[in-house]
Amino acid sequence: MKRRILVRPGRSMRAAMPRKILLPLAVLILGALGLLLLSGPPGGTGGAGEAETAVPGPTPDPAGDARPTAETGGGGGSGTRVQLAPDTRTADRREEGIPSFIGRVLLPDGRPAAGATVEAWGMSGWAVMLDPRRPVLARFREECGPDGRFALPEVTRDGLRFLLRARTEELPFVELANLPVLPGRTRDLGDLRLRPGFEVRGVVSGPAGEPVRFGRVVPVPELDSAAFPVGRLQTAPALPGYEAATDAGGAFVLRRLPPGRYRLRASGPGYVEGLSAAVKAGPGETVSGIEIQLAAASVLTGFVLGPDRQGVGGAALRFEAEGLILSGESADDGGFRFDVPEGIERARLRAAADGWFPASVVLRGDELRLPVEILLQPMPPLAGYVQDEAGRAVAGAEVRLIELSRSRDPSGDPSRLSAAAATVSGGDGTFQLQPAVSRTWERRFRVVAWSEDHAPGWSETVTLAENATEPPPVVAVTLPPGRVVTGRVELPAGGPAAGARVHLRRLLASRPPGRRPAMGADSRRRSTIQRTTSAGPDGRFRFTGVAEGDYRLEAFLPGFSPAEDEDFTLLPGPPVERLLRLRAPAALEGEVVGDLDLLGRLRVTVARSGTDPLDAAVDDRGRFALPELAPGAYDVELREVDPALGAATFLFGSGRPLARLAGVEVVEGETNFVTLQVDLTDRAALRGQVTVNGEPRAGMGVFLVPRDLGAMRDPRLGWRTIARRLRSTSTDFRGEYRLAAIDPDDYWVVVQPPGRMPNAIFRGDGPDTGPPGPTGLARAEVRLGEGNERRLDFGLQLGGVRGIARVAAGDDGRLRPVPRGSRIVLEPVGRPGVAPQVVQVGRGGVFTTEELPAGDWRLSIRIRGAELRDLSVLVPAGAFAEVEPVLQPRKGGRSREDRR
Repeated sequence: MKRRILVRPGRSMRAAMPRKILLPLAVLILGALGLLLLSGPPGGTGGAGEAETAVPGPTPDPAGDARPTAETGGGGGSGTRVQLAPDTRTADRREEGIPSFIGRVLLPDGRPAAGATVEAWGMSGWAVMLDPRRPVLARFREECGPDGRFALPEVTRDGLRFLLRARTEELPFVELANLPVLPGRTRDLGDLRLRPGFEVRGVVSGPAGEPVRFGRVVPVPELDSAAFPVGRLQTAPALPGYEAATDAGGAFVLRRLPPGRYRLRASGPGYVEGLSAAVKAGPGETVSGIEIQLAAASVLTGFVLGPDRQGVGGAALRFEAEGLILSGESADDGGFRFDVPEGIERARLRAAADGWFPASVVLRGDELRLPVEILLQPMPPLAGYVQDEAGRAVAGAEVRLIELSRSRDPSGDPSRLSAAAATVSGGDGTFQLQPAVSRTWERRFRVVAWSEDHAPGWSETVTLAENATEPPPVVAVTLPPGRVVTGRVELPAGGPAAGARVHLRRLLASRPPGRRPAMGADSRRRSTIQRTTSAGPDGRFRFTGVAEGDYRLEAFLPGFSPAEDEDFTLLPGPPVERLLRLRAPAALEGEVVGDLDLLGRLRVTVARSGTDPLDAAVDDRGRFALPELAPGAYDVELREVDPALGAATFLFGSGRPLARLAGVEVVEGETNFVTLQVDLTDRAALRGQVTVNGEPRAGMGVFLVPRDLGAMRDPRLGWRTIARRLRSTSTDFRGEYRLAAIDPDDYWVVVQPPGRMPNAIFRGDGPDTGPPGPTGLARAEVRLGEGNERRLDFGLQLGGVRGIARVAAGDDGRLRPVPRGSRIVLEPVGRPGVAPQVVQVGRGGVFTTEELPAGDWRLSIRIRGAELRDLSVLVPAGAFAEVEPVLQPRKGGRSREDRR
């Protein structure tokens, strides 16, 4: 049955308002969907010195404290903002606690960037990009002082990694990614030097060459393949803060882009969104002549309606079809509009509005070309009650509705989890939650509750199914008894340590036998910060509602070495009383001497048994300092910061230490000074040049990958070892590269385009590891011995492939474009060091890829019900191979695509 409604002219989501405000509205909608995560030049959200979390309604302070207090009722708003200090110009403020990161921002000429803005976003897992689909768990924004220095507020949460950007109004940002935070410690990032941006000019046109007016163009970074699969390019988040509108002739200009590699995503009313070819440039350059041609769109219009057919405004909408996902929001009268690619035969349209059951409808064939209506039914609040283990009502308990995917660890602190709703239980233990269903497309949740006297308890899974008409059953949450941990933090002389930060760490289960062996600092029993608070004027602290289990306490106060308590077990009984005594500051300082001319940035790492390693940057004079260490014996190691892998991610690359001292004693109240001697006589070096089609190419990545993974008995141990021994560099303006201080060994040498890591980087020579060696644009094998310097040049011949992919549909053999989002796989023929390429099909079946090594390739495509295997393609050097693959219906069997 066809779904039809009368669409009033000028009342759809886009048509209901003048064109001049369509673009700002789209920006606002995207900003709302991103929960205010996106920011960048020239603006930015939030005031200086703010910390934000992604929890709707009541949320914890990212800087940490005892449990927050939830608001009564279903949580609203996009997060809690905590004003850290009225003055944010001074970067050295002790009263804000222990800074998480410090550093200095410099202008291109080396002068301090006074007033520069530094922003940081903390995430769980890899922090390599801002994506509105990923929650930001902590956010900071600070301004640099007159000397260009900055300090970001403390973070008392384990497992966060930060994406950090520094910028001025005139210069684009410089970025550091995947920065781990050490709660209670400060990480010195050193100097961040800004660079001029580049400019892109181009034109957006329609299928007949007509200019696309009132269009929108945004840059999409091309991230490395290890962290960001090629298949996500079509839905990748744009670089925040950069957007251009097309004029009457379809022309656009993007200014002050950070140097790098991008695709430009263009859209316009009545057209299907499209991507440009890759755009890359360096500081101060201008790229002109970019042309983006958009296909005509098939317009889908409709309304979101309530049971009495009144329009429901502000409903979140999601259009899903054949790998395509479009998002939008209904207008005040419920109207909406999507510009969708032609040729789509099946799609799912979903709607969600707070206070209504979520709904969805499947559209097929002609239904995609007719007006659509989605009917919503009112959703009453989710009802439940909180009780203790004896069945007694628990009044005043904090109650949160948590997405199921975020509730996997029931032993963690639920107050730190992003919530879809929050409230407080009443005097009889009952509660009502109004889920914010418009903020998530997940439909399975759990309810968690806790109180002053009770530890957290979780409900069974609660499902808010689409198109439901009845609420879920009443939810019961049972709380186990909560225990009390209290104590006092003292100064070394015995007085109260007022304001000291106290961390209550819950100890995690020990690894069972047969798991990966412990390495160094890993030998300590792992833990996670469960709760944090500050000691009062009398040095006292108190944690209530703590679940039974194994714990550890630690305390930090600037100017003193930390206090570390012994592990203890929390059992039923009276409160546990602990005494934490801070120590007089102990420090380790030193200098690096020796052959440093061939080395880049250096970093010193110190570690002692049972503690996390700490590190410090080596300055231009070869000096380093690690203040406020806990007394003990430390192992001190010096490593070079890998320019491609270590500087940005603090994760990969370093190699064997350039210098090492074992058992360096750090005594309470004293500063120990050490000298690290660098001797490169037993190391190797590698240099060479990379040319592309006969011309030197700057910025190409050159990776040195050890070949001995196959010799490791435990692959997980091998991965870690190889990750730490990766080395990389990039070519200069002459196309030349050099790697020094290399550990003698056998290596793969892999060349990749700027910003991309080698493929299959963790495959080695051992059995059962798949094809040997990593792959890229080119690869060579090299053996480097002690004192050996080798030269290895790469003369690359690169071309590209482009065309239109079609599929034979129906008995008459009529051809239609392959669906947008389909994947084309290109396999090299007879070149084991060359990486396969995956190309995303755009609208109208159009695809293009460049920088392919010239030679023979085999092209394959598989979609639902049709495929094409091993089409031979010859890629010419310096040009494109033009192909028009045609898929034929698949005979017999069902592929993974068919089963979706």
